[in-house]
Amino acid sequence: MQVGMLTAPFSRDNIETVVDFAAQAGFDCLEIWATPDCAHFDADRAKDLPVIVGNAGLEISSLAAYVDVTAADADQRKRNQQWVASLVNICSDIDVEVLCCNAGLPPEGMSREEALEEIAAPFFTDLCVDAAQAGVKIALENWYATNIMHLGQWDLMFELVPYENFGLNFDPSHLVVQDIDYLSAVDDFADRIFHTHAKDTEIRYSERGYLGTKTDDWWRFVIPGFGEIEWGPYVSRLRRIGYDGVLSIEHEDAASNPRHRSNQRKTVWQQLSRSGPGATIARSYEIWPACWHPPMIPLAKASISGTLPAVRAADYWQHWRDEGIFLQDPAPAIYVYEQEYEDPLRGHIHRRAYIAAVKLHDYKEGVVLPHEEIRSAVRTDRLAMMRACQASLTRTGPSSRSSLLR
Repeated sequence: MQVGMLTAPFSRDNIETVVDFAAQAGFDCLEIWATPDCAHFDADRAKDLPVIVGNAGLEISSLAAYVDVTAADADQRKRNQQWVASLVNICSDIDVEVLCCNAGLPPEGMSREEALEEIAAPFFTDLCVDAAQAGVKIALENWYATNIMHLGQWDLMFELVPYENFGLNFDPSHLVVQDIDYLSAVDDFADRIFHTHAKDTEIRYSERGYLGTKTDDWWRFVIPGFGEIEWGPYVSRLRRIGYDGVLSIEHEDAASNPRHRSNQRKTVWQQLSRSGPGATIARSYEIWPACWHPPMIPLAKASISGTLPAVRAADYWQHWRDEGIFLQDPAPAIYVYEQEYEDPLRGHIHRRAYIAAVKLHDYKEGVVLPHEEIRSAVRTDRLAMMRACQASLTRTGPSSRSSLLR
């Protein structure tokens, strides 16, 4: 699968700035925010986009216009519908296969079902006919506030507009908020998933228990790996239904700066092709001289969210487990770990150690101790990786410290 990003956080920047950031951060493709007020999308110059994006080694996964096509105001509704319709031709002209939009918001005085039947269905019927002739797929984001809040309304939408090129920009985070099984939804709507968003949902259970579920103060959207979604099983489920498209990061986490990046975030997946059975998963600050380590996949911190590597790692980790590359022992074990290598300063090194799981203890008990001083940012990074993969993934290898048992 490809990992991309929705460019909405850069709506005030020109396309060159967006592309420069995405290329340096290591993304594969862009879901381009294509609204009339977006600084990096100009309908009259859209033909230039493939060249600008392609020169940076990126692709365009879709154009995206999440405007209200069922707006209560008739004039606004008409303008929004005309804008979305105009993007179909642009997608066709620049060879972009998917146009992402939404099903509109329920107008005051109408139920979601009424809005779908009376406004959305007629519009999308005409749109899908034109899009099919242009070779374009229409993908609705399942934002819970729109007319396709729950799966019953998804079914109704596709019953009213039964075209093969009409589907979803699948976002599991909106289902988590509603306590809807996002994995089962992948199976149920397998042939409708044309595009996906990578966004997570944090649930504050203590606040939900105090406030109840009728408010919005007990949850928030967060960067992947910091919420409830199990990214490994989710990506595996997408693979199982045959989806091999994009995981598009949609950044809506108020606690994370979408523009923040460091030199580590510019060092990205340089050895993705070296993903055989001997490969391991490592962090960007754990890349050693070539003479010290076996084939590795350096998963650098490179995203507008800061946890793009967690999503990528969950993809690899689950895929390798599904393929039988990594197998879990049937019973707990202690592993003997032996190393022989040439150290540039100390010469030939031979040492033996043990690897085992240990019971967690409170730090104050002095039972489990840190082997080195770790910065808080690194600890946060590790935690995101563990949450996404549901596994402890870290390197074991030569170290300047005598922390291994001899």
